[in-house]
Amino acid sequence: MQQQAQEALPAQTGRLRDQPEDLVQITRTNPQIYHRGRIFKVPTHLIGEHQLVTTATAFTMFSTLDGEESLYFPLPVRVASSQRLIPLWQVHGARIREPRPAWVLKRIEYEKEHYAQEQAG
Repeated sequence: MQQQAQEALPAQTGRLRDQPEDLVQITRTNPQIYHRGRIFKVPTHLIGEHQLVTTATAFTMFSTLDGEESLYFPLPVRVASSQRLIPLWQVHGARIREPRPAWVLKRIEYEKEHYAQEQAG
């Protein structure tokens, strides 16, 4: 009976392998990432290879050089614009590794303008 049960199972052809779709390359000529039909423009100091980790509540990229978090934003993505190309500083709750002062100021001003009621209430 056990032999018949094993014969009834389909042959297993799968094997464990690296998941190249989880590696994200940010280049100087194309400093952007893609998620669910949207394009997010990222600062060029984040160029390089990153490991992508997504969950139901977060989109996170880690540097493959040192394992440190490079980029994060909560899911679902919240933006005040319906544009397809979005600067990352416009994504509600986004954070990046070693942000430049100009990026931080843009994010703060954008959050004040578009999400002020949420922060007050």
